[in-house]
Amino acid sequence: MVIRKLHQYFNRATLNKLLIFTTDLLLGAGALPIALMLTQSYDLEKTILPQLLAISILLRISAFFGLKTYTFLLRFIHLRDLLRLAIALAFADASLLLLSWFLWYPLRVAFVLAYFILSLTTLAGYRLVLHYLATENDKGEKNPIRLLIFGAGAAGLITKHVLEQAPGLSYKVVAFFDDDPKKSGKTIEGVRIFHVAEHFKDIVRKNKVQKAVIAIHHLSPQRRQTFVDWCIEAGIPVVKVPSLKKWYEGSFDPMQLENIHIEELLEREPISMESPHVRATFSGRTILVTGAAGSIGRELCRQLARLQPRQLLLLDKAESPLHELHLAIEEEEGFPHAFPILADITDQKRIKHIFSTYRPEVILHAAAYKHVPMLENHPAEAIKVNVLGTQYVADAAVEYQAEKFILVSTDKAVNPTNVMGASKRIAELYIQALHAQGSSTAFAITRFGNVLGSDGSVVPRFKKQIQAGGPVTVTSPDVVRYFMTIHEAAQLILEAGAIGKHAEIFLFDMGKPVRILDLARKMILLAGLQPEKDISIVFTGLRPGEKLVEELLLQKENTLPTYHEKIRIAKNVSWINMPELRGMLEILRHLATSGGESIEIVRFMTQLVPEFCSTNPKFAAVFSQKFL
Repeated sequence: MVIRKLHQYFNRATLNKLLIFTTDLLLGAGALPIALMLTQSYDLEKTILPQLLAISILLRISAFFGLKTYTFLLRFIHLRDLLRLAIALAFADASLLLLSWFLWYPLRVAFVLAYFILSLTTLAGYRLVLHYLATENDKGEKNPIRLLIFGAGAAGLITKHVLEQAPGLSYKVVAFFDDDPKKSGKTIEGVRIFHVAEHFKDIVRKNKVQKAVIAIHHLSPQRRQTFVDWCIEAGIPVVKVPSLKKWYEGSFDPMQLENIHIEELLEREPISMESPHVRATFSGRTILVTGAAGSIGRELCRQLARLQPRQLLLLDKAESPLHELHLAIEEEEGFPHAFPILADITDQKRIKHIFSTYRPEVILHAAAYKHVPMLENHPAEAIKVNVLGTQYVADAAVEYQAEKFILVSTDKAVNPTNVMGASKRIAELYIQALHAQGSSTAFAITRFGNVLGSDGSVVPRFKKQIQAGGPVTVTSPDVVRYFMTIHEAAQLILEAGAIGKHAEIFLFDMGKPVRILDLARKMILLAGLQPEKDISIVFTGLRPGEKLVEELLLQKENTLPTYHEKIRIAKNVSWINMPELRGMLEILRHLATSGGESIEIVRFMTQLVPEFCSTNPKFAAVFSQKFL
């Protein structure tokens, strides 16, 4: 027990503090006779030097203990540590001067000032020398990684200090970049600042830069993309400092440096929608989200939980993902009123039972089959889920007088060339016909392009292929797609729910279309690899039903503005008669549930969606007859 106590009080850290404390006292004491000589106070030396030295040491012991000048780490010494040391010395020496005037032998101000300056210089100097030796020892014989920091502000300077002083790592900042032209040509701690308008590749080459760090927290996506593109072209990897939240939660650590994600490189500003109607629409209501465990559904549920509905019903047929979502809503979002419902939207009786039991006031219908190649082989399943499932949920919403129904659709419903797109277009037509028939339920439809990072989308697929060493498979060098983030997609759906009333189709400004080949190359480069050298890219050809370019508007649709410049409404010229539509859907239901041939299902789909023109060779006979 005694040994344990002794070890507790005399461990390595304690011994280090004792060593620093003793060294400070000894070096300070050595400064006293030098100060006497510099100020020519020889008479004082002969009379009271021993007493003066003793009183000075006692005063400094008190000051050092009071301000804890010995509690610092050599590797991470900061200006604050030196300031604390200066205050302690100033307090001790000022006390010495006052004592000498009122109670003792009057000392000369010049002597005390010289004593203070010599002591501060000596004590601060040996600290800085030891700090330098400690950091150099950490680096050992390694060649330091030469860094370029984008951002010559406070965050950039902190980043430099943290990275260069990190134990076990070897970094050296050789250049700063900043957008402010006034900083160009100046230096920070001996490191030159360049303006981003200058020749980036030349500066990287001349300074032998090996890695770039973005140290600006509030940087526009366009500026970030420009800088990342420069780094990619120069062949250097680029990372960013952690978010401000992480800085506030704890000290910035080199291990917190984050990779740039492809989602951050959209060629537009993320659109933020803050309509006051959103909270009014969803707060305090019972909300049902179908397909809740899917990519869009999950984000919808998270955003809805923050709006504090009365109850949030999470409906999905995938048991484990639904369970994980429920836990996340409760634990991460802190929302206790979420209830998971394990159900299949193609079970009409089960859907009616859910509506009669919980009486949801707002329905967000995100459940759907979405993979184009899969549904080309299984058209019957596309009809069951995307068409009939939508019909069952929408009919239940009308029967139980829900306030709102929002259908999540896709850009592939525009002039569809595949079964998936055609099935979603039929779902849109049904919602519009249901509204035209008259109902107290307000309907809205949202239509957008591909969602970055969603389950089964191209980005996660490319990531897996890159991690596996390639190859990365791209269907065609000319294929382009519109992209948006999951967060933005969920926002659009909620906005549609807030302002949609008449089965409008809401369109989102998707920005510029992205060439998938460029996306693949950029992802490979962001991983620190070289396309074709480290990771090969293989073209597989367009899959059945795929387009080179997706569209957002039907040819016969015109658009109307909304309150937000980035959101417009597409409106159809004509409506389908509901009795006629129900009859056709009954035929489709029979074909899909009775084992009907895929080609017959597709043939009948063209009657509902005349613009449907499949590019799948297996359905060529249907469309060759169509144009005869």
